[in-house]
Amino acid sequence: MGYETLAALAGLLGGVALGLAARLGNFCTLGALEHALFGRDRARLRMWGVTLGVAVLSVQGLAGVGAIDLSATIHHAIAWNPLASVLGGLTFGYGMALAGNCGFGALVRVGGGDVATFPIGPFPAGWISGYVETDPDELSADDRRWFALFVRPPPLVSLRGEAFFLE
Repeated sequence: MGYETLAALAGLLGGVALGLAARLGNFCTLGALEHALFGRDRARLRMWGVTLGVAVLSVQGLAGVGAIDLSATIHHAIAWNPLASVLGGLTFGYGMALAGNCGFGALVRVGGGDVATFPIGPFPAGWISGYVETDPDELSADDRRWFALFVRPPPLVSLRGEAFFLE
């Protein structure tokens, strides 16, 4: 078994584990914030914090032992722009609030069979069709995998009631 096959299997197993954990654990940043602010339940927010802490400690630990070089990442290749970070974060958060979840949450739901969340993205309502090309082999007939998917129009959102402010 070659390196590419092992890397693909590791990615597949990691993706399945991450998707299963997200689906069973109800892992969602927007949902965690909503439950903490409106439902007075901070369990999901604590789960999100533990996940963030494990990620930060893992990356810094790997960098500390020399397993990864953080200076070679794309994040160090560009200068940080605080205004762009704030505006980008606000735009992303606003889009999450309008759509009801983020791209990761949509992928988790689609993986679980809920294709109603698929309109998140740059796709117009209607049918999308296309193909994915795989690595060529002796049998060229199976190098393209065709697909067709119906994308529902995005839901219309209206806000009613009094405005509220977070304290």
